[in-house]
Amino acid sequence: MIRKSIVFICFLALILSACERDDICAVSTPTTPQLVIQFYNVDNRTEAKIINLQAVEVNKTDVLTFTNDTLIKLPLRTNVEQTQYYITKNPGVTEGDEPENTDIITFDYLTNEVYISRACGFRVTYDDLAATTTNGEDGRWIEDIEINSEIVVDENTTHVNIYH
Repeated sequence: MIRKSIVFICFLALILSACERDDICAVSTPTTPQLVIQFYNVDNRTEAKIINLQAVEVNKTDVLTFTNDTLIKLPLRTNVEQTQYYITKNPGVTEGDEPENTDIITFDYLTNEVYISRACGFRVTYDDLAATTTNGEDGRWIEDIEINSEIVVDENTTHVNIYH
């Protein structure tokens, strides 16, 4: 009887010691950051410029829509070292001074897996960020791209400026 009790206590201790306080991932724990992009007036490079746009990753169907924004966040792929987006300025506008226009932006980078904890797993950060743009069918609406930070570790920093 004593032997069974000791075995049970050891078994219970084993189970309880396998669980730790941090087995629940706190909401405040950093996750894989998105790329933060700020849009500026090409004629006054210090003036943020409001834009309406849609972003669709090449070979994907999910549409991200941004209305009257000067700053957007886009996810980067974590399983490869390049993400391409169709970026459409003024989607659905067919007339006027600035009708719908689509450019392709390619983001190249290196990925780093960072271990957080057993409960939270890993997050990915990015190094050596670079960006290029390809003209759409209606000409290029993106005049210039500037990388502010080649390292993407949080969403508190504007990583890329786009001038249009």
